[in-house]
Amino acid sequence: MENTAAVVGEFIEQWGAIFKWKFEGVNPQALWDVVSDFMAPHKWARSIVQTCELADGEANVAGCVRRVTFHPALPDDPPQVAYEKLLDIDHLNHCFSYSLLPGHSLQALISVQQHRGKFRLLSESPSSSCEKDSKMNATESFILEWSFFSSCVPDGYSEVEFIETLFSFYQTIMADFRAILSLPEESISFLCMSSPFAAQNEQ
Repeated sequence: MENTAAVVGEFIEQWGAIFKWKFEGVNPQALWDVVSDFMAPHKWARSIVQTCELADGEANVAGCVRRVTFHPALPDDPPQVAYEKLLDIDHLNHCFSYSLLPGHSLQALISVQQHRGKFRLLSESPSSSCEKDSKMNATESFILEWSFFSSCVPDGYSEVEFIETLFSFYQTIMADFRAILSLPEESISFLCMSSPFAAQNEQ
């Protein structure tokens, strides 16, 4: 993966990954209705997130901060807590982005100073984008794209190891989506992983 830095607002992004899943047999609005509440990851990522509460700002408005407590990996482990800021949200186009703030206790990201995520739903057509696709609400097949952008590879990990760790995290959430939306196993399939910087260079 190329280590080409990109500057986006206050963020200096050194590396990252884009993950894509295909959803079949469900309207994208049904999924968006579940995930668009920034204050409720404990409801839609319930295997991962224990509690979530508003830490600052107005709930679900860009600039608000949530305090997320994760389920411990082992019963005796201390809870891990993250503070995440909602950067922007677009209900019409099914997109939101967020950043991890200082003060978190996520061991996998302790050495990372800047980390940003983006979640969006796309048409299956590779030529359409989240911002341009006006027909996606009517489809029963769509793409979920979940990406992260980070200032560095976390200490103690190789790029491959961290991406595998994060992918496992996301896959657990996909299982939660299936349960919440009462979907069969084959309704969500992983498509690919790519570099966000390669995608930017192609544009």
